[in-house]
Amino acid sequence: DRVPLAAAIEADEHNPGQVVVFRRPLERRAASRHGLRILVHRTIVEQLAALTGLDVTMIDPAADEDDD
Repeated sequence: DRVPLAAAIEADEHNPGQVVVFRRPLERRAASRHGLRILVHRTIVEQLAALTGLDVTMIDPAADEDDD
């Protein structure tokens, strides 16, 4: 029932991989512009991790600090 914030689209023989960010759901979920910036960053990092198969902390080493 949750609205997606982004989508990770794997590459194929004709198209490169993509991360699609859905602006409106992100804007609605964030309480402030600062919160929006953080939410967009986290969303993109999570989608890149899904596409590459890497751990989130390999893409963004500060991700561990964000969870505290």
